[in-house]
Amino acid sequence: MKYRSLPMIIFTILVFLIGSIIIFSFIYAPEVVVTADDAFKTLNVKSGTFFTIELEATPSTGYTWSFKITNDEVVQYIKDEYIPAKDTETLGASGLHRFVFRAMSDGETSIKMQYEKSFADSKEPAQFRDFNIKVK
Repeated sequence: MKYRSLPMIIFTILVFLIGSIIIFSFIYAPEVVVTADDAFKTLNVKSGTFFTIELEATPSTGYTWSFKITNDEVVQYIKDEYIPAKDTETLGASGLHRFVFRAMSDGETSIKMQYEKSFADSKEPAQFRDFNIKVK
């Protein structure tokens, strides 16, 4: 009788181990960090890799970063967040706007970033950055 439950125990352990590996691969995935200095260059990343674009931002001025991915089958947007400056005593201090992406499949694309006021009449952004991404 106790030998019949052995396959079920082994199956449960295997499911747990495989699930843990999948979860930890997302949590501890290697990350590439790209800054404004890397704009207009080609970034080579492996398929499945997460990468972050960090750009200086001051949202208190009304400006914000937006982006457009030219081929979203190659790169997928995951999330973005604003990280305030560590010097909280300085009014209007710049912080970092972090955009996290994942390289999905082999190919090339670009991420076009624009720093602009969403409510402004001007069609021209205050700043722009182009990040060329090559996934292998």
